[in-house]
Amino acid sequence: MSNSSISSALGISDVYNKRIERLVSDKWDSEERVSDSMIAAAEDIRMDEFGETNEPISMHEKRMIMIGYYVGIKQAESQLQRKAMQMLMDKHMEELKAKFGRSMRDEDED
Repeated sequence: MSNSSISSALGISDVYNKRIERLVSDKWDSEERVSDSMIAAAEDIRMDEFGETNEPISMHEKRMIMIGYYVGIKQAESQLQRKAMQMLMDKHMEELKAKFGRSMRDEDED
């Protein structure tokens, strides 16, 4: 699932989506801990939406941040599993090619 399809499904414009990507990237680079970068990004987005609130990030907002965090972790995990499976399949195909001296496709064409 691409970022643009996620933002579209959530009703977030591509322009704002790009802004969020830059914001998260900037916070990632400037904060020491992941949690600090997440809170800082959430505070910036909240300020953009509501102006100065002088309130700490609420437990609800923290839970919403955690949802996004875990969705990202699951997505990364899924991508790594697909890549690992593809690498394993490629390795086995190479071993078969080496063993039989030609590709499996060549065999199908005979």
